[in-house]
Amino acid sequence: PALPDMTVSDLLVLNEKRWNTALIRSIFDDSSAEKILHTPLIDSVIEDKVIWRLEKNGIYSVKSAYRYCIDEAIDTTGLRAYNEDQAAHFMTVLWSIWQQRNNKVWHNNSELVQVVCARTTTLLVDWRGAQNQHSPNNSQLQHRSVTRWVKPQLGRYKCNIDASFSVQHNKVGIGMCIRDDQGRFVLAKTEWISPILDVDIGEALGLLSALNWVHDLRLKDVDFELDSQNVVTRFHSKREDMSEFGDVIKDC
Repeated sequence: PALPDMTVSDLLVLNEKRWNTALIRSIFDDSSAEKILHTPLIDSVIEDKVIWRLEKNGIYSVKSAYRYCIDEAIDTTGLRAYNEDQAAHFMTVLWSIWQQRNNKVWHNNSELVQVVCARTTTLLVDWRGAQNQHSPNNSQLQHRSVTRWVKPQLGRYKCNIDASFSVQHNKVGIGMCIRDDQGRFVLAKTEWISPILDVDIGEALGLLSALNWVHDLRLKDVDFELDSQNVVTRFHSKREDMSEFGDVIKDC
């Protein structure tokens, strides 16, 4: 199928309100297919509140049902089974879709899907930043300990990785720098990923890119250092994670 031209209605069985399971599984990976197939299709009016309405052009619209959608999602679609990152992402996507609807109704401003996704990412970044600032730990001391560079052991290299997120350019920037055991510069590399991604996924892709780069350089005895605690913790965890973030960590 011509994926760029497909709409939601193309994934439904003709004249029936149900997903075309065979088609979805033939197009998407197993994880994405399961998420789609477990998404409820609601296009009816409940207590004069329109929930999700499937328009003729194949696009779903949302009208005055934000609270109802959240309650239903928590009770009936297994949101309680999500981990904290997945739940936060799900809720911010709902909020951004609701904002898209308000901008259309009140300002006649039609937003692209990329804008909705970028707003979701920005909200998540701001929210996580606020959580870190209000953490009971001394964040200033933590910051100083992270930013103070330490040389690797004798005979080893160190590769530092960092990711930046630009909503304006809809890109993730990744920077990598390799230094030797004396702190001397060896090599550096930068690259861009588009469109913009969730912070954890962007940081994890930065690590994956650095691992591939060092492998191609045939360097051995390399330490990798980055400032994303979530990526480091998940990398060393033995817990299976079926999310997109987990898939990237598995590749690492």
